[in-house]
Amino acid sequence: LAEGDDAFLPQLRAAQTTARDAGADEDTTLLLGAAAALASWQAGKAGKAEPVALADVAAVNAGLYPSYTGGPFQWLRQTGAARIATLVGEANPAFKAALAPLDQVEAFLRGDTRP
Repeated sequence: LAEGDDAFLPQLRAAQTTARDAGADEDTTLLLGAAAALASWQAGKAGKAEPVALADVAAVNAGLYPSYTGGPFQWLRQTGAARIATLVGEANPAFKAALAPLDQVEAFLRGDTRP
């Protein structure tokens, strides 16, 4: 989850840093982090050896997600596909490529092992 630049936590940190540097609001910052988390899940880097619940705990413990969200995967579950789609639609067009993994949010929410 933490070792290497392409691991879950470094990718999550990079996404949120990009959002904050661009002046993104909290919803957009959480959205970009969730997109990075979902990309890690799709690539098998989050939830491959450990359940995604542990990835959520790691993200919160690392200070990358507020504790009230439960972590990026729990935030996706709590927010739901419809609201995620709305947030993606409202996001700055500059973030569209970074948000592309969220096209698979419904597969994740259904519990598919990988899209």
